[in-house]
Amino acid sequence: MSDSPIISREAAIALGEGVLVLIELEENQQIVKIYEAKDWIISLIDTYLTNEVITPEWVKQEQERIEQWRQEMTAKSLDLTRRQLELETHTEQIQELETKLKQEREELESRWEKLKALEDESE
Repeated sequence: MSDSPIISREAAIALGEGVLVLIELEENQQIVKIYEAKDWIISLIDTYLTNEVITPEWVKQEQERIEQWRQEMTAKSLDLTRRQLELETHTEQIQELETKLKQEREELESRWEKLKALEDESE
């Protein structure tokens, strides 16, 4: 299951090889804008290095935070898959019940017609 947007070959060629980009997406995963990320990354690194925010401890904390996030996303994905399977099962059960009810209704209508025919004959 991949909801990742796909950049056309032409767009990728226009960007050039080895270009790091930021992509702005709409809610429906359509690409709005593509930005070159080099200057943004350099300013980010410069800001963090200048302010001594990036330390070995910070990197370790970020690694742990990313791993925790990955585990949470995996758990959510598994839960969504489970819910989807449950919904599919319920849908199948409802369809089976609808089919059974339709058959029973047809049978009752048939019996009703036979009963009416017998009453008409007896009159």
